[in-house]
Amino acid sequence: MIDARPPSGGGGAGGPACSDPAFFRTHHMEKYGVKHAILIPRPFCSHLPDPDFGTGVAEAYNDWMADTWLGKDNPDGKLVITI
Repeated sequence: MIDARPPSGGGGAGGPACSDPAFFRTHHMEKYGVKHAILIPRPFCSHLPDPDFGTGVAEAYNDWMADTWLGKDNPDGKLVITI
């Protein structure tokens, strides 16, 4: 997903793919006329050996997704997340 890497502000390699909601909206949604995007997190907690730890990691990740993608960069509600 190299095309989803935002440019860096300091001349470096940029941030991780899909780490910048504003960049995602401008360069993917608006550019291609996408009206709504459903963000589906990759499952990574189900294989952790301690179910309580896996639950905590999943909860923290869901909170981060909601804060990052559904906050100030989503005033029109065009982004939704499955959690």
